[in-house]
Amino acid sequence: MQYADQLTVPANHAGVPGVSLPGGLDASGLPIGIQLLGPDFSEGTLLQIGRAFERETASAAWRKTKPGIFAGVN
Repeated sequence: MQYADQLTVPANHAGVPGVSLPGGLDASGLPIGIQLLGPDFSEGTLLQIGRAFERETASAAWRKTKPGIFAGVN
């Protein structure tokens, strides 16, 4: 866990806008994340991109997969 945030902290310290999106699952079933960063005041654009990706992948099989711990939760 020591290096878990090494790719996100620089953006946080710099104060640049960013959004993290679920991007699917790898071959082992582990989640893949996508991080988008933009210039100052680009929050709206980043959210539009995130929403477009969410719409395009809404029917993807990985969207319906739940982690084992949540398998019985509706």
